[in-house]
Amino acid sequence: MSAPVCATNSPPDCRCAASDSSEVTSKVTDSAKNVTFEVTFSPQTIFFTGKNLIFAFKSPAGIKSGMNALTRLCAHLRQVGIKQTARIMKILFLYSHGGEIVTGGEKYEDMLYRDYKEHPGMEVERVWLNNDKGRLRKYLSPLRNLLLAWKLRRYDLVLFNSAHCFNFLPLIWLLKSMGVKTGIIHHHFLFHGMTGARHTYYRWLEVGFLNGAAAVIVPSPYIDGLCRRMFPRKDIHYWQIPFEPHPSQLPAAPEPGNLLYIGTIEPRKGLAHLLGAMSILKKRGVGGRLTIVGKTVKPDYRAMLDNKIAEEGLDVRFTGFVSDEELQRIISQADIFTFPSRLEGYGMVICESMVNGLPVVCFDNSAMPYTVKDGVNGLLVADGDDEAMADAIGRVIADRDLRRKLSEGALATVSSFMTRERFRQTAISDTCAIISGK
Repeated sequence: MSAPVCATNSPPDCRCAASDSSEVTSKVTDSAKNVTFEVTFSPQTIFFTGKNLIFAFKSPAGIKSGMNALTRLCAHLRQVGIKQTARIMKILFLYSHGGEIVTGGEKYEDMLYRDYKEHPGMEVERVWLNNDKGRLRKYLSPLRNLLLAWKLRRYDLVLFNSAHCFNFLPLIWLLKSMGVKTGIIHHHFLFHGMTGARHTYYRWLEVGFLNGAAAVIVPSPYIDGLCRRMFPRKDIHYWQIPFEPHPSQLPAAPEPGNLLYIGTIEPRKGLAHLLGAMSILKKRGVGGRLTIVGKTVKPDYRAMLDNKIAEEGLDVRFTGFVSDEELQRIISQADIFTFPSRLEGYGMVICESMVNGLPVVCFDNSAMPYTVKDGVNGLLVADGDDEAMADAIGRVIADRDLRRKLSEGALATVSSFMTRERFRQTAISDTCAIISGK
């Protein structure tokens, strides 16, 4: 399907996108010709006025009704001598390194990329620069990346990930001076997990990087609140992470004491605290088995965990990546989802575990209390307190009525999650607004 024909006054510049709206009637004025006309758009169509008119359609029905309205509008515009043109929005996802879709944040951005790519009014690209290949290349990347600025002028929007602030800080300010629209997808503040000089340096990097962008996109209410307090004048868009319920096809058969963790293996995820809690439970005579599903990001941290497991004689199994079928089997047998992370922008795996009715035990920090409600769908414990985590896990293992209550609460929470369709509508509509400067 070709992109819709759009109408605009001089200079010709039209962009098309998808959205959703109730019926609206708006007056559009061409100041150059002193002409005002009124157009009514039916549900599932929306447009923005100004020098650029941006028309958006969501569904086939919306496209049909919208095209009929546009046909009438374009006929009127031809009568008053306003030219018509059609144009596709060009969007680039630019990364300093990476390429694998592993973390929750990477899955979120991949989903956004695919939504853009499926839309007929958008042309989207994704580039990884491999800035991390060698120490010299890494430290020179902020300057080398400036050479990209001229080529980036052809995009309507360039999107970055805030974790790559070191590599792109000079570039984003250069693009701002050139009038190139940029957006930053911001999952969490790196400096929150640091101390001393490193904390100060990364705070300067991240704040400077976010200030250089035309818009900041956040996936969680926790980060949304932080950003609005830190950047009260910044154009911030909250595109909540969507979840479609896809529970395990296997019947739930939780085995008491069967603990599950899903996520990367790195210091920020706090697995050493979970092992500490398991050691405490073992000394109390409470049996527990832990399955860890996910990629090892920091091998030295994994080695430390292996040593601790061996020293304490803990029952822990690392699976690495597993097939969807195997993951369903593991989830169906899990008793508690244990998530000892010390810092999360959202914690997507918490939501994914709740879809399967797993009660959650996690630390009360960062984004966790926005999803986990203590005593309703899980238990929140004091941040970094191994003994408190051991107490919470022990309670759920021993009290099956509590476990049943938390499981029911987890399933009830799922109904409040953002749907994929609502996410798509919000993201596409807001992208139009970012590009048009609305």
